[in-house]
Amino acid sequence: RLFSMWACRLAAAAATKEELFAAVSKGRMVIVSANTGKLWNNPKFAHGGHVVVITGAEVGRVDGELLGYYINDTGTDVGGRFITAKQFHGAWESHGGVFIEPR
Repeated sequence: RLFSMWACRLAAAAATKEELFAAVSKGRMVIVSANTGKLWNNPKFAHGGHVVVITGAEVGRVDGELLGYYINDTGTDVGGRFITAKQFHGAWESHGGVFIEPR
């Protein structure tokens, strides 16, 4: 109810990579939950969860294949950080594959 009140859609647990990419491709920021250790490539945080905002995606110019995402992460002092698709999907999927997108 809270999400609908704020005109957001909560993707069901275990959303697909394609659903996430489609949401980001609409040009809106998407909130995701991710495994901190995998996101930051730091085993010290291997079992931690964290929420970040995807601000955009990078795709190959020739084939249109997803290369990675740009994220804003309050756990670091870096905004617009690029994370490869492989690293991001590993962090996202291992933490439930959930995202929130504005309508």
